[in-house]
Amino acid sequence: MPEHRPNCQVQAAEIVSQIICARSYRAKHFGPALFSDPAWDMLLVLFVASVREQMVTATELAKATATPTPTAIRWIDVLERDGLLQRNDDPGRAGYDDVRLSVRGRAAIYQWLEDCRLTSFFTLQHSEDELGGGRDFRK
Repeated sequence: MPEHRPNCQVQAAEIVSQIICARSYRAKHFGPALFSDPAWDMLLVLFVASVREQMVTATELAKATATPTPTAIRWIDVLERDGLLQRNDDPGRAGYDDVRLSVRGRAAIYQWLEDCRLTSFFTLQHSEDELGGGRDFRK
């Protein structure tokens, strides 16, 4: 049975879920080509999955972000190189490797939430390790 998650993590996941929903309406109002880069949506989906303790495969991440799988895998490579996510490769099954936020990626999302004034109490509720050792990842 999963450990009880602190209320602030659940609230953060709910905020990010609402942001994901709101972002999906952008295409309806502005057209899909204007906002075609899936990297940000991937980070948001992985953040919610991490709080909910859900595993996500590259294929599932592609589907969740309405991105063709080959494009999603290219972006996963970029985000992995940037240290924002990690994956466990399954060499026999392309697209089925597990993908998750790195500590740095999770800390960056929390910092973004705080910077956007969507929350002001997350950093008080998390250990330094969970927040990336107090480092500022916006640089």
